[in-house]
Amino acid sequence: MGHDHAINGDHGTTLTPITQERGHPCGLFHTGFDVVTRASYGVKLPVHTGRAGRQGKARQVVESEALDAADHPTSWVRFNGTGTIDHASHMRDYVYPVVVRAILAAFKGLDLEFQVKGADNVPKEGGVLVAFNHVAHVDFILGGYGAWKETGRLPRFMAKREVFDNAIAGPLMRGMHHISVDRAEGAQSMRGAVEYLKAGEMVGIFPEATISRSFEIKEIKSGATRIAAEAEVPLIPIAIWGSQLIMTKDHPKDLFGRGKTITLVIGEPMYFDGQDPEAETAALRAKMIELHKEALDWHPEEEHPPGSWWLPASRGGSAPTPEVATQMDTVEKAARAARKAAKAAKSGN
Repeated sequence: MGHDHAINGDHGTTLTPITQERGHPCGLFHTGFDVVTRASYGVKLPVHTGRAGRQGKARQVVESEALDAADHPTSWVRFNGTGTIDHASHMRDYVYPVVVRAILAAFKGLDLEFQVKGADNVPKEGGVLVAFNHVAHVDFILGGYGAWKETGRLPRFMAKREVFDNAIAGPLMRGMHHISVDRAEGAQSMRGAVEYLKAGEMVGIFPEATISRSFEIKEIKSGATRIAAEAEVPLIPIAIWGSQLIMTKDHPKDLFGRGKTITLVIGEPMYFDGQDPEAETAALRAKMIELHKEALDWHPEEEHPPGSWWLPASRGGSAPTPEVATQMDTVEKAARAARKAAKAAKSGN
């Protein structure tokens, strides 16, 4: 790993800092900065660590107060070289700021207008789960930008593993410390999100899981409320609208069309204890439906001409009804499963 810092606990227990492990929630590369280490043992850990130079020269060993890791089973702590422990409130970002600057330039060129309501509902620090509805492939970019613009915080989005497998998008997603979601390993993905949140990060999630073809709120998964409950953080519901005009399912991309409006309506914090996931998920969906209606009502009327494909059928648009959209999703899912099975059979031969 280049730098062999360790935490020495009772009975000779040694924990090795994960400063260079790819894909780990903090995903840090040690370059002479403060060491970040994960404490996951239920013992008092007198810490002996310090700063190392770029060439791995002799370390200055410092002692810190004992950390009761049982109180922080999955927390990240920063050893700041002064003998004190600080819980990591943010990751070191090198890729994300560059991407944000590129996005800013692109948005300026496209003359995109953002209108945001309820920005004060998002806490400026501490772990928080932001839950968006899903109408476009670019929701994580536009929603993430909106969150950053209003709070200065960089959200870490949960995204399907296939995005991370992409040769171009994958390195960017990992560089921005987004969270890979393997639908076959949902519990593991949840644990990663919980660790981010307990480390004080803002995590973004799409409870509908996939894009809504009807542009209304679909049935949502229970993962969002369960993650918020386990991490003991507030969940902020957010409605995004207008992004489907740029890039969504079943319609041509319009990446360079100018003058579009992106509307974000941010709800008040919701708190869940995990005692009744079904009821909590229903409450979240009800709130998202309310915010979605508010977003459509607030969006410029001239961008909602009757019969538009991007407008829900309930609003006079030509988008599929929720029932038809569900049927389309079922057909798509079956076709995807068939392709996957055929690919597996071919590779098996």
